[in-house]
Amino acid sequence: MRKKLISAIFIFGFSSVAYCSGHANYDVVAVGCMPSGTCYIQISPTATNTVCTLKDQIRFDITLPGSKPQYSAALSALMAGKQITANLTDVCIDDFPVPDWLQVNK
Repeated sequence: MRKKLISAIFIFGFSSVAYCSGHANYDVVAVGCMPSGTCYIQISPTATNTVCTLKDQIRFDITLPGSKPQYSAALSALMAGKQITANLTDVCIDDFPVPDWLQVNK
């Protein structure tokens, strides 16, 4: 019985810590790419809905499907002074969260 109780505490107690992904609105502060193909969107305020340890940027691999449109949308938001809504995952690149999707808000 004690072993089952410890297992239940572990599963239910840590499940909320392991999965924190979700969406929020952000101001785009900067957009760029590194020679490795990793691109970033610097955001404000910092993300709270991810387990990644670094939260002031969203990072993604520009070679993956959908990444170029996300980069373009973030750049458009930066140039127009618009906010983005981004759904962040618990996947991290260089300890920064990776977006599932993002949109530019009116």
